[in-house]
Amino acid sequence: MSEDVILGVHSNVRKGQMDPETGDPYGFDAGHAWISVTRDGKTTRYGLWPDAHPNVEDNGDGSDIRTGMEDSDTPAASRYYRLTLEQVAKLDSLLKANETWGYTHNCSSWARDTVESVTGLRLNADDPGALWTETPRQLGESIHQLEQKSRTSPESPAAPAPAKRSSTLGDRADLSDISRQLLQDGEQHVRQVAERHRLPWDQGMDNTVAAIAHRAREAGLTGITHFQAGDGSIRFAQVHGYVLREQVMDARAAANTPAQTSEAALAMVDARSTAARTATEPSAAAVGMPMMQRV
Repeated sequence: MSEDVILGVHSNVRKGQMDPETGDPYGFDAGHAWISVTRDGKTTRYGLWPDAHPNVEDNGDGSDIRTGMEDSDTPAASRYYRLTLEQVAKLDSLLKANETWGYTHNCSSWARDTVESVTGLRLNADDPGALWTETPRQLGESIHQLEQKSRTSPESPAAPAPAKRSSTLGDRADLSDISRQLLQDGEQHVRQVAERHRLPWDQGMDNTVAAIAHRAREAGLTGITHFQAGDGSIRFAQVHGYVLREQVMDARAAANTPAQTSEAALAMVDARSTAARTATEPSAAAVGMPMMQRV
């Protein structure tokens, strides 16, 4: 009989929740997020903690994934997923990784990314009030919204299947790896919004994915790490280290631009990039290679 493994994701604060000590809503720097893994009824909790935190022992270059730190914490929001054998193997690999805590790779972003890598579903931890930094309060609110629609528990976990990619997006042979990555990232984010609002996938969403990828490629992005849609606009960004590159586009225009048009434009950007790179490559003379001479 195979092992029964339940992955949980938790936050001890939610956006808008009141701090009992101050009477004010929790700020962007409040709270903590973590994951739990229950194997045949036995639960272990994992969180990402910096070496400088007073509650942890500095382990030098060792991983900042700590075990059991949250055993006495009470979550404000939790969601649970039953894992397949393949997903368990992926989770075990991630838990063995040497992770380092940082302001753009903190407890909430690590918990979100772990759930996404294992289940294929992306929770929202990106807090606009904190300049796109991931926060426990935003992750807690995202979990709470999902739980309001379909409640889960360790006894009754969700059993998500990875989202299927579009059958047509990214099929062009003349697209670069960067463009394909942007299409993949864009589709992942748009599908998350569609699933959150229970919207059926349609041509307008394919169009939106391709339009986002084209705008991102033109702006020099190589991936899409942050995404928000609302009030008729789409905001997305890539965070690399401490650098944030953000783009905004009209949601209606994106949905009404044919995907084929955007993909053709992507291919043109790829071609220009290849031509520019070729033009700047050193010639044989520049690198000291022998040249043929006329005699």
